[in-house]
Amino acid sequence: MIVSNKTHYLLTLFIAFFICLGSDSHVFSQEDSFLSNNDAENDSKALLDSQGKTDDESVNATSGTSGGNASLVCSVYDAEDGTEIEGVGVIISEIGVNTVTNDLGECVIDSLKPKAYKVTFVSQGYKIETVEIKIIRTGRNIHEQPMERKAFDGDLNELEEIEVLGDPPADGGGRMIPIEDLPGLKSSIGSVEFSKQDIGDAAGAVSRVAGANIVDGRYAVIRGLGDRYSSTTVNGAIIPSSDPSKKAVQLDLFPTDLVQDLVISKTFTPNLTGEFAGGVVDIRTLKFPKEPIINFGTGLKWNNATGNEIGVNPDRSMDFFGRTNDDLPDVGGIGRPFPTGVNRANRDGSISPRQQEAIDAWGKIHRNGSWKSKFQKAKPNRSVKFLYGDSYQTDFGEPGVVYGFTHDIESSMREGVKINRGAALEGDFAANQGQVRDVYTESIDWGMLLNAGVELSEDHSLWALYMTNVSAEDKFTRGRKIYLSEDSSTPIDNRDRVTGQLGLPGTRFEEDDDENLFGASGTAFRAYDEFAHLERNISTFQIAGDHRLDTGNGIGLNWLLSNSNASEERPDQRLLRGFQFIFDEPHPEYGESVETIANILGQNPSSGFREFLSTKESGQEAKMNLTIPIIGNLSSSTNSNADIEDEPNFLELQGGVSHFDRKREVRGRFFQYGVSSRLSNAALRNPQFGVDLFDDFDNVIVDGIRSVSKTEGVIIKDQSRGGNTVRNVDASSLIKSAYMMGTLNWRDIEFISGARIEREVRNYYIDPDLNQQSLAEFLNPDSPVENEYLLPSATLRFGYAKDDEGENKQSISLAYGRTLARPTFYEYAPIRTVDQSTGLAIVGNQELVDTDIDNYDARWSWEPTPGESVALSVFHKNMTNPIVTTVDSISSSNFERSWQNANNGSLQGAEIELRKYLEESNTWLLTTNFTYIDSVISGVLDKDTGLPIGSASVFEGQPTYIFNINLGFDHENWGLTSNLIYNWTSEILTDISADSAVPNIFLEPQHSFDFVISKTFNDSLKFKIAVKNIFDNPVRKFYEGQDLTFEEYRKGRSYSFGLSYDF
Repeated sequence: MIVSNKTHYLLTLFIAFFICLGSDSHVFSQEDSFLSNNDAENDSKALLDSQGKTDDESVNATSGTSGGNASLVCSVYDAEDGTEIEGVGVIISEIGVNTVTNDLGECVIDSLKPKAYKVTFVSQGYKIETVEIKIIRTGRNIHEQPMERKAFDGDLNELEEIEVLGDPPADGGGRMIPIEDLPGLKSSIGSVEFSKQDIGDAAGAVSRVAGANIVDGRYAVIRGLGDRYSSTTVNGAIIPSSDPSKKAVQLDLFPTDLVQDLVISKTFTPNLTGEFAGGVVDIRTLKFPKEPIINFGTGLKWNNATGNEIGVNPDRSMDFFGRTNDDLPDVGGIGRPFPTGVNRANRDGSISPRQQEAIDAWGKIHRNGSWKSKFQKAKPNRSVKFLYGDSYQTDFGEPGVVYGFTHDIESSMREGVKINRGAALEGDFAANQGQVRDVYTESIDWGMLLNAGVELSEDHSLWALYMTNVSAEDKFTRGRKIYLSEDSSTPIDNRDRVTGQLGLPGTRFEEDDDENLFGASGTAFRAYDEFAHLERNISTFQIAGDHRLDTGNGIGLNWLLSNSNASEERPDQRLLRGFQFIFDEPHPEYGESVETIANILGQNPSSGFREFLSTKESGQEAKMNLTIPIIGNLSSSTNSNADIEDEPNFLELQGGVSHFDRKREVRGRFFQYGVSSRLSNAALRNPQFGVDLFDDFDNVIVDGIRSVSKTEGVIIKDQSRGGNTVRNVDASSLIKSAYMMGTLNWRDIEFISGARIEREVRNYYIDPDLNQQSLAEFLNPDSPVENEYLLPSATLRFGYAKDDEGENKQSISLAYGRTLARPTFYEYAPIRTVDQSTGLAIVGNQELVDTDIDNYDARWSWEPTPGESVALSVFHKNMTNPIVTTVDSISSSNFERSWQNANNGSLQGAEIELRKYLEESNTWLLTTNFTYIDSVISGVLDKDTGLPIGSASVFEGQPTYIFNINLGFDHENWGLTSNLIYNWTSEILTDISADSAVPNIFLEPQHSFDFVISKTFNDSLKFKIAVKNIFDNPVRKFYEGQDLTFEEYRKGRSYSFGLSYDF
């Protein structure tokens, strides 16, 4: 059971900190991008989203580029009339800072060192000002900057070209971070770009970042590595996953309306989690503003793939928050937790009161929800959002608060989804089944955030955050034209000569066949209807503090307590299998086709199931950082008179401890439906009865006292503990870690080095009372898995090619880090679960071991002019015992997914990024990046022989090429912005076969082309129009080296219109 004990973690936090530097306890880790940059202090002094930082990590204490404890507050005003100037670019080139002022003419730059910085101020219509500002104290340093207006004589060539990466939005909030790899080998994107590119959730944001792509619309793959190879944090704290079979967090749960910015760390440093190969995605939530802000927005959306009518379950509807009443009824004759019912009558044929009670109870279970679909008018897709923030001046400090709420309703459909499956038949690969599927979905997504904090003084601040995000959907799936190879002797390899795709031969019936019920020729297939409700939720509560313990020396202490809970609820998934007969010509009585549970193929009678499944995962983390700057002139041998303000030479030490406790609880019940032979035969004898029965399954006889062969109705059995499938399991993982690192700056060179220690204890438990007792006792481990790792890291960065003002225009960064990847709960626990609708079984592998990874990175960057940049990054990763996903066909209709360790793997690649203004007025900006990834996995073993199959060319989820390009237009005076966004991702490996005769499965290259335009009126009212997925290319999975389609559908083209207003 999941338990949250905040007192335990609070005590652990403070006790561990005071003993961590010299004992076996573990130094609390702190993600470099969150508390160490004094966010709580600075955000209480700046407008919501208005800081406009383009390089958070460049000015962060642990990012390896500056890392001090001081902040600079710039106030910019018109030298002529004294009015504040909004949108002024504030640039510190030597550390890569590029931010903008808010509507009060202010900006805040965090984590600076006590030294002199050359700061450039640039704004359209004003002269560019470059001044030297000395940071002489920790905490806040104030600088007021007047700007002189520039006369324009009509010569465009005299306009100076400079990029302002930050861009204050019309609503007064939102910071924009360029989509490029920052000097600390990080990439980020902020709220301004969310708006400009109409990015709705964190998954969409990740897909715009160099070297990253999204799989299945929600899972991040960074530099070709996803799931267990990457981690997700919120404000630097690790969060759990609600996915039953993945560690990866479902990023589509985070609406961008509640996100300040998103940062992807691509290079390991000791203050990051050791489960790092691809990278770490940090989702940074909204902070409270300096001035009041109230914003309301609404929108409408259409998709050309969604028709006027959508298939639904008429007895189930979601309320405003996506909830339904689908709990299993607790009826008297059944009882809980695992009813067995009564399977047969007494010897004399009589039925006892207890037996009759059981029959009645089974009937109530059956009729608890409808099995009949209904088509009704699709609800209009719409959204609303609300945002409020303010801060206040009081005697005890400056408190602030921000509240955000977002709500979306959407209806969608995918009709004609083609699905084919192949298997190793007699040693050779061949197609063995196929179907056409229609999927209708109604979804409700909503999120809420409340963030409150107080700045007690310049040296102390506290804040607390609560955020919850929910995604709920009702889905009706209609599977038709299902063909299995054993249904007839028709050759399965019946391919269309034009397309090469597998045909759907079905089973032929001629008009005069004795078995033909309908007196007309046609083709018979299997069929099914499925109703499923899915509710995903993730909620986070955090409290944190940032403190300066010694103002004179800049010693910093920050801490964070986080409690997160994620869940995935499937309260009542229903599937009814039947049969379909398609006439060659429309039948005068039945029309084009008949759908029935009557067994027209002569196989086993129809069947179905109902499943209730709940997955809950919690994660509690306590962490603390201590930063001790050792400031001094480290180059006295060459310049003994230099002081810290003249030369940026310093040494800084940082250490921390972390305690992360993750728990997972899975509970499920499964009811098997059996259609009796008598009922099927009755339907065969009465075609009209057979026609109606599929649509009238709610009213069939439910008989709980006879066997399937004797009853005239339907038998329901509770199979929750039957077979070798485990639906009830608990798992846990406790990770304690400590790290120490140092940062050395000497002239133009910066060196960061340190190490991290992580100790893990993980375990799982199958409760014999909730599962098949013998199976639970056999599968339960003898002892938990324990491991410990030492993870070193080193980063070297140096700048060169100075300009006339002595600023470095180019830089080179080199980095090395050792990291690891641990298997997820379902990967290492040797339990079997089954997706009943697809027949895909998931089987864990207790023999899995952790993956060791050596990471090498290098980066060159060049800033030819302020704001324009070119960058090249290369990376290489060596893996020992990489974990790969395997898929195997265990029968003609069932497939099994599992995992195994390959012997080794390697991955290498390069990223190229460019930012360039296309004309001198700086209204047209081109941003583009290209990523190349090459990898190989060797030593994947055949499930039967145990011999190596060979090599896979890529990791699952990894494309070889990723290309992004964004052409943006931004005219401040007109209040007009527009963006053309194109993304191309090459083919992706989705599954690795565990059978040498079965090919791997790939996803075809994907194209995405979007257009977004917005117009702001009077700085308050904003209209936005977006067209997404303009090309609407098909989404197709296929077997490697085969013409056979594994799955194919289209997403459709979407159109949206939105407006927002600032009060």
